[in-house]
Amino acid sequence: MRVSVYDFLRQSILDGTYRPGDKLPSTRALARQLSVSRTTVVDTFERLAVEGLVEARAGSGTKVAGCPVRAFFRRAHYPAQVRAFRDHEGMPIYLHS
Repeated sequence: MRVSVYDFLRQSILDGTYRPGDKLPSTRALARQLSVSRTTVVDTFERLAVEGLVEARAGSGTKVAGCPVRAFFRRAHYPAQVRAFRDHEGMPIYLHS
């Protein structure tokens, strides 16, 4: 089964393989190790930074965020697609897919 670089790193952070403060490999080294393009790794790091899982500093590398509070809530893969339906009284019912 093929797993994306993003899914692999995200899960590694969430399950504690990479702990808060740990430095991640450089984008070039990780791209070589996983046999993917450097652009794929850069995009992955950017997505993880948006989620608050990693912190990147130019010249210092990328580290796992000190307190990934958002990570706790992201385990449910939010934001999910939300579809609003109404019950018989007109109140919204939200289904997450």
